[in-house]
Amino acid sequence: MSLHDVLYFTTVSLMVMHLHGFTVTSRHIEIITLMPYNFSVDLLHMAPAMDVAIEKVQASHHDIGITMEHLFNTSFRSCDEVASQSVSMLSEYVYNSKRSTDCYAILTTGCADSSGIASLARGRDWLLFSNSMASNSFLNPDIGSPTAVALMGTYVGYARVLLEIMSYYAWYHATIFVEGKALTPFYKFLASQLMTSSRASVKPFTLELLTMIDNSHLTVKAVLERAKLRSRVIILLTLGTTAVQILRRANDASMADGDYVFFNVQPSQVDEYGTIDHFAYPLNDSVSRIYQSLFFLTYRPGGDELKALNSAIIRRSANAYNVTYADGHLPLDLPPIKSSYEAVELFVKAATELKHLSDECGGVNLVGKLANRTARLSTGDVLISGDRSRNLDLNIFGFNTTTGTMQIIGTYMWASGNLHWSTDRQITWPGINGTAPRDVPVCGFTGIDGICAASVISTKNVAVAAALASMLFLTGSTICLRWNWDRIINPNDNHTWQLNPVLLHHHPTLQSVHEREHTQYNLSKYHGLLY
Repeated sequence: MSLHDVLYFTTVSLMVMHLHGFTVTSRHIEIITLMPYNFSVDLLHMAPAMDVAIEKVQASHHDIGITMEHLFNTSFRSCDEVASQSVSMLSEYVYNSKRSTDCYAILTTGCADSSGIASLARGRDWLLFSNSMASNSFLNPDIGSPTAVALMGTYVGYARVLLEIMSYYAWYHATIFVEGKALTPFYKFLASQLMTSSRASVKPFTLELLTMIDNSHLTVKAVLERAKLRSRVIILLTLGTTAVQILRRANDASMADGDYVFFNVQPSQVDEYGTIDHFAYPLNDSVSRIYQSLFFLTYRPGGDELKALNSAIIRRSANAYNVTYADGHLPLDLPPIKSSYEAVELFVKAATELKHLSDECGGVNLVGKLANRTARLSTGDVLISGDRSRNLDLNIFGFNTTTGTMQIIGTYMWASGNLHWSTDRQITWPGINGTAPRDVPVCGFTGIDGICAASVISTKNVAVAAALASMLFLTGSTICLRWNWDRIINPNDNHTWQLNPVLLHHHPTLQSVHEREHTQYNLSKYHGLLY
């Protein structure tokens, strides 16, 4: 099947999915998506939310016609396949498109060729949305596109929250564990950003990054032993199940005494990544004490105010896409779905603010209507910063010793840009005095620094003196044994000292010399005369 056949199949097969405004309109806008069909951040889960968003905005904006076009290939089974063809698919679609469209926007995921699509968006001056976690390169106008808007958070934002929590507790030393073989790149990208952000900070952060090649007992033991010598803060950028394994090993290594603190960070609470249920009692009661030293950070979803929207998306998912949600799982609790929905509303909002048809509906102009402001959408207020990024609010969980579960003890809200700690829910630290761990222990990370250094030196001196005394004793004993042995094997040799009487005479100046010095002096003076 040729690429053209794939695109033709896409257009025809998704006619039921396209929502066109056929009323008399003053402006026509089009959203083009590039996503996998049924894996990762996929079309089958994103499209229902976008359908509902288009219906909602179309009902209140009759003067705008909206088209949504999905470009995909059902045969693709990996992100590498999607990335290898995404730019070609988009280029061919644009070349063959005959629609008279005023404004274009592209919605893409981390699976697509981000640099290639950004280059195309920059060249055509099209608005570019991302519903995946954005890196610095995506927002860099020289590397990415000046028309790009990151809707699903940034690694910079997550790193900032982590470093602010550490600053709050005056923790400036940390060791980062990264799961090297995790299916998601979230952990390694966040680890890299943490290192970059810590170096750029005015605070005296010292971070070390350790990549775990596997989750074996030996690997976990090795990284824990290394971390003990570097910090008392350990950031676990791993799947939730891997974090549980590490905490179990840490518990066995006597790290549950309140001197250590652990972080586990997830993009959202789904079983594929990690949830607070992984750290619940009594599932892991044998290590529940170490959970008292654990912070769990993840995306902060909406509340009951999104109930109607969630219900509409669930119905559309089941009826048009044969996708269902288990009880208790809501589509807008997932950041990619929520950001896909919001992309539609933001695009329409920016287009309608260009009042006249003569206004050029290019990406740069549209970004100018979105950046550095707060947009009020049906999902809530969305703050887009001056650098064209929307960061995600985060929940901070801590362990409740009464219920045996993780509970929200704080939040980070980007609207205020501050940490908010719960006044009635606090961490019960497992240490003797119930306080948070120190950044650097009083005896240092090795246990022999700081105030303990003097006692260590004293102990070393005692040991050295004892060693010298033992050596002298052994040396003296050896000489005596050798002398006695010589007498046994040489009985005719009486081993007496013979003095020459001619050379012996009285020395009056030595009478006043101290007896001990006098003895030493005589031994020294006459040593050469011994036979």
